[in-house]
Amino acid sequence: MSRPSHRLSVTLLALVALAIGCDGQRLVTVEGVVTLDGKPLDGALVAFHSDTPGGLHAHASSQSDGSFRPQTTTADGVLKPGIAPGSYKITVSKLGVGADGTKESVVPAVYTSASTTPLSCTVPTQGPLTLNLSSKDAAPAPAKRAGGK
Repeated sequence: MSRPSHRLSVTLLALVALAIGCDGQRLVTVEGVVTLDGKPLDGALVAFHSDTPGGLHAHASSQSDGSFRPQTTTADGVLKPGIAPGSYKITVSKLGVGADGTKESVVPAVYTSASTTPLSCTVPTQGPLTLNLSSKDAAPAPAKRAGGK
């Protein structure tokens, strides 16, 4: 690594350390909407799985319009609004009642596991997240930012 980029890395690390503060947990607000086959998905669990080993995870419950705002359980066990900056895989799950009266997943299995989900994001985001799930496609479109990017 060259000297200028090394200094930049050290400076960025110092700025991150200052931004995090004493409690070690800087959280930013993230908003989004989750749909299944173009319709808002009410009551789904939207989970953010950190790509950073030991990183904090976040979760949200979607509202009737599909909107969600993640919350994080901090290292001291307190639930706080927001999510720590970083890269995440996103899973979505929701149980419903099947034709035979047993509980079954409303969401295709591909979205319910961090190892198979195509959904991901980097926080902070550049606008609200849009999670468009499809019950017909095993390889659906990834999470998009507002404006389709």
